[in-house]
Amino acid sequence: MNELKPCPFCGCKAKVIRSHVCLDNKYYAVCENDNCQAAICVDSETREKAIELWNKRVSEDYEGFDDCK
Repeated sequence: MNELKPCPFCGCKAKVIRSHVCLDNKYYAVCENDNCQAAICVDSETREKAIELWNKRVSEDYEGFDDCK
């Protein structure tokens, strides 16, 4: 799957960027909304893995951690 799901917090589009900072060379999936308060991103050595990680969502039957209750 190469299509990014929307941001799980604000619903805006997401994008994949490649970092060249400090020879990092990682791919980052991030929300395109500069005003999104989530300020999250996922990174990976490959674009495909970054997309896979970004698209991962908690299943509907997940009951949360004990700290969330």
